[in-house]
Amino acid sequence: MAYRVDTEIHGSRTVYMLHDDATGASAAILPSYGFNLFSLKLPVAGQVREILHAAPDFAEDPKSPGRNGTPVLFPFPNRINAGRYRFQGKDYQLPLNSRPHAIHGFAIGAPWDVVEHKADDEGAHLAGRYQISKNTPSCRSVTAWRDADSPWPSP
Repeated sequence: MAYRVDTEIHGSRTVYMLHDDATGASAAILPSYGFNLFSLKLPVAGQVREILHAAPDFAEDPKSPGRNGTPVLFPFPNRINAGRYRFQGKDYQLPLNSRPHAIHGFAIGAPWDVVEHKADDEGAHLAGRYQISKNTPSCRSVTAWRDADSPWPSP
């Protein structure tokens, strides 16, 4: 099978395109904005069709990652009411990034680093890494997983 990885530059952003030439399937990923998989084309009923929704100019001007493609929701998906929760008898406070709630973690629109991209006999591959201290240093002081009795200020 013929697999390949191509890159395209959109403004200041690099899009990684993974291809399966035998089936026509492809995936487009924007690592600089949440490692967002914003295009997925798969063979369906004899035609290659787009499976995901994203704005036509998403690669050039990414906005609203939760409404375009499939970003990585790290370290949690969905909403946490008031950003507070209890786990194993301890209370925790998350940053309120969608007041009055914490929603979808803090990597949803963050830049990720590409650590590997390749194509081989098994397929096309793209691996990324998100590191709070490097990719979103502003989150270091409120990295969510702190004890409610910690000296860190409340968000």
